[in-house]
Amino acid sequence: MHKNLFKACCFAIILVGAGPGWCLAGLPPQLSEIVRQHYPGSHIESFEEKHENDQLVYKIEIESEDEHRTLEMREDGEILTDEEKGGLPLIGGSLSLGFGVTSETSVYKGADDELQIDPAIVYRNKRFQLQAYDGINTSYDVFAGERLRIAVFGELFTEGFDASDSRYLQGMTEPDMVFAAGLATFYRTDVGEFELKLLNDVTGEHDGQNIELAYKYPFRLFGAEITPSVSVTYLSAKAVDYYYGVSVAESRVGRPVYAPDSALNVSAELMGVYPLTSNLFLVGIVNDTRLGSSVKDSPIVDSANEFSATLGVLYTF
Repeated sequence: MHKNLFKACCFAIILVGAGPGWCLAGLPPQLSEIVRQHYPGSHIESFEEKHENDQLVYKIEIESEDEHRTLEMREDGEILTDEEKGGLPLIGGSLSLGFGVTSETSVYKGADDELQIDPAIVYRNKRFQLQAYDGINTSYDVFAGERLRIAVFGELFTEGFDASDSRYLQGMTEPDMVFAAGLATFYRTDVGEFELKLLNDVTGEHDGQNIELAYKYPFRLFGAEITPSVSVTYLSAKAVDYYYGVSVAESRVGRPVYAPDSALNVSAELMGVYPLTSNLFLVGIVNDTRLGSSVKDSPIVDSANEFSATLGVLYTF
């Protein structure tokens, strides 16, 4: 299925923290301000809470262009420890590995629902990031401010169908992998986070566009990070036709020619991340997408909604 970009990469993003910023969910603002003053040019990657000698201590990971540091701070702002991390040998940066199990309904007519296990890989090195989970995406920050980030972004889509998935799909041309590239903007506010992605197919498979606007509101509950979100994804007519259209050569009785217009898909999602240890994380994701009329009206589609649930783990080195 053609998932929106937000869902495709959220598994990897959420498990390594909510991304660069100064006000991660649950971190006291006064600590963010102290980090900002003591380490100018750095951004907060992630943090966790722990208790030592009946005191609440925050373990905070920060990163700059030149270094990656781990701080331990008390609630009053006192810095207890400050350790510089060298990163991976030879290449530097940080690496996270894991896997996820996903159950997903199929919107294609007659096709069975899917249960799949996919590896998860996240590599981050300063402004560069590579993520692989049910697809591959990569980004490079061209601007990273206190609240705003702008990145060159690319994603490899592997969604679609096999003609053998259903008798209704026999004789259809199977979609190939598509790589889309463009810009992504992330803006953090006191009332949530906004993301905008503008992508265009650069492989020549369909030459279509994908535009996504997402809003998420991360907060902490019982030691877990909870992130509800909503997103709207625009798919150009060429992109919709590639996955859901029916050409003259593909048409037959019960499957008429279908040349769709562009579509707007609307998604609601809930993600939860719980630290099992300082390096091992458990994640759960539930997503429901309401398909646009141009998608659900296709003769090879028999559902107006796509639902998925993911449970996975990730270990950060």
